[in-house]
Amino acid sequence: MLLDRDAVALTWSRERRYGDYMKPGHTIVGVRELRTRLSAYLRAVAQGRTIVIGDRRRRPIARLVPVARAADDEVLDRLAAHGVLQRAVGKPSAKPRVASRSRTRLVADVVNENRG
Repeated sequence: MLLDRDAVALTWSRERRYGDYMKPGHTIVGVRELRTRLSAYLRAVAQGRTIVIGDRRRRPIARLVPVARAADDEVLDRLAAHGVLQRAVGKPSAKPRVASRSRTRLVADVVNENRG
């Protein structure tokens, strides 16, 4: 069977991926469909869409919405831009613990001594 290449225009887009079949007017999603295509719905939420989750009868029971940035994040970004602080990235390093400035014994040391 020969394919008519002029009749079928194949296009590729970064915004749409395989399995992103969601219609723009599709508002209520069932739980089973959400579990099956969770990645596609999470991409839609990351792009700013709101997904309403419904029960078996498509009655709304929950909503997935994009996370709004907190005001604290903007303040921390400004301080980092001025060099006052440095934002953490990745996992904490395995650096040794900072020595305590206090001359008194720690509770953890007392407990360890009592355990023998």
